[in-house]
Amino acid sequence: MASHNSTMALTSMGADITETGEFRDLAFEYASLILKTYVNVALSFGGIVANVINFMVFYTMGVSDGITQNFLILSFFDGMVAATYMVNSISYTLFYSVFTAGDHISEILNNIFFATFIGQHYCLQVSYMTTTVTAVVRCCCVAMPLRVKRVMTVRRQLIIIALFSLNALIVNLIAALLGDTVPLIRPGDNLTQYSDFQDPMYLICDIMAHSLITVEYIIIVVCTIILIYSLYRSSKFREQSGSSSEAFEKRNANARETRVVQTILVITTVFIFCNIPYLTLTALRQLVPAVTATGHLWKLHTIILFVQEAGVLINANANCFGYFYFNTRYRNTLKNLFGKAVNVVKSDHI
Repeated sequence: MASHNSTMALTSMGADITETGEFRDLAFEYASLILKTYVNVALSFGGIVANVINFMVFYTMGVSDGITQNFLILSFFDGMVAATYMVNSISYTLFYSVFTAGDHISEILNNIFFATFIGQHYCLQVSYMTTTVTAVVRCCCVAMPLRVKRVMTVRRQLIIIALFSLNALIVNLIAALLGDTVPLIRPGDNLTQYSDFQDPMYLICDIMAHSLITVEYIIIVVCTIILIYSLYRSSKFREQSGSSSEAFEKRNANARETRVVQTILVITTVFIFCNIPYLTLTALRQLVPAVTATGHLWKLHTIILFVQEAGVLINANANCFGYFYFNTRYRNTLKNLFGKAVNVVKSDHI
């Protein structure tokens, strides 16, 4: 009798485990579908549109100063990030929702997914470096403005970003050409076939990229704190300044500097919050070996990865609001550009 009860208990437990496993697979599929297919594609489209507009505005404004030049570069690469994420999301959705395992088109989609993964990684690296250079230069301007303007000229800032971009391009190309493709795993796949995925080129690229981006993140956090303190001191100065013509001129100059600092603060603050999922995933991958693309907890890794992508895309979308609110030249140029476009459309209809 005891033996019969034990058998029934084990059978019932096994059924519960099976149902739980099926529920988790279903929950994973729906979460992946919502994040990757709908949320991230919509954010990608918004990021492309926003950064095309940003690029047009900053190009029209010209690159007479380092801030405008860096914002132009940032707009281009943020737009490329959004574009590569869109292609990546579409290939992922087609791989899992339309085509079956072993299909020739599935292999092509897997290769497209990996190529856009490398591409978005490179564009992110350039975007992060551009944000870091902008924050560091403006931070140094707070302490020694005249010296920084002489040393960190527009051309030198461009050279720094260009050299880093070239280095990142070489590393990513080597990883893409000599490394193995990261496989897309379907629910129910045997993970043991991927357990030996330790391609040296991919690992080198991965370590370099994550280490550098983590350092850049820390630098941007420090610069943001310094800029917030600078903004606080600037507001105190305006309160204590007199009403003479000299004080009025200083307040005007200070107000212009304040708007620049505010614009950069919006960009760096959004950057910090939107990249928290990225740092979380990076930490988990180092501390919990199973949380990788081919590890035992690959589903958790995938969900956090999609949340990270959403954060990156929100960042790509949000910068335009900071530009519009705090940058008078951006606002006026935007109105001129699209005011002309509206007038042309109206004249065509008359």
